[in-house]
Amino acid sequence: MVKKSVLTPVLAGVLGLAVVGSGVGYVITNKNSDEKNNKEKPVKQVAESIDTTIDNAKKAINGELDFA
Repeated sequence: MVKKSVLTPVLAGVLGLAVVGSGVGYVITNKNSDEKNNKEKPVKQVAESIDTTIDNAKKAINGELDFA
C-alpha cells in the first residue's frame, strides 16, 4: 500500500511562496533604477522563477519530482 504524504505538497507550496516573495522583494528594492532595461530584466527573471516553481510544485504534488 502506497502512503500519500500531505506534508510534501504543503512544503512545496510554502517554498514556492518564499521564492515568489523574495523575487518581489528584490524588484521592489531595486525599483529606483533609472535605466529601463534594469527594471525589465528582474521582472523577467521573477516571471521565469515563478513558472519554474509552479512546474516543480505540480510535479511534487503528482509525485513526479525526484530529489534523490
